[in-house]
Amino acid sequence: TTRAARWAARQARLDDPWPVARLLAVLQAAGAADAVQILLARDPAAQVDLRHRWDVADLLRTLRAADAAGAARTLVVRAAEHAGLADKRYLPWLLRALREAGATGALEALAARIASQADVEGVSYVTQLLIGLHAVGAAGAIRALAARAVDAVQVEDPGEVAELLTGLLAAGAADQVQALLARDPVRHA
Repeated sequence: TTRAARWAARQARLDDPWPVARLLAVLQAAGAADAVQILLARDPAAQVDLRHRWDVADLLRTLRAADAAGAARTLVVRAAEHAGLADKRYLPWLLRALREAGATGALEALAARIASQADVEGVSYVTQLLIGLHAVGAAGAIRALAARAVDAVQVEDPGEVAELLTGLLAAGAADQVQALLARDPVRHA
């Protein structure tokens, strides 16, 4: 078993995060600590394809379970650098993962990118992003994204206004709540 585990750790492809995570989990479960170290020494966090976001998330969890904090940090920073801004569920998760990894610079960079470049036309999307930014304490990014969203929201649509107000309140964006109310959505509804 030891030889087989070592062989698998040396031979496995490192481009797909899901099989790497599965192999790492199996090696850990088998108590093959030396094979785990062989696999980690090959630096899968720097090599896996980042297109399958939730497989990357699974690999990150597996790396953390293997006490491979450095590899986990490398992976989550790479994921943040390559993240698109269209997935309202993935981005809040990624922000939290960056905070948990202590990757402050990458967290601030992603938060700034979200604040300045995220599409503010979808109120549901913006609300999720505001809540995600609030969860990691990105106050500056919240203010910037919220201000953009307040300017963009259709005050004639009471549903959109209500949803944005909910997101602003959940994110602690009191100034932006006031800015939205100053646009007098009640009169325009």
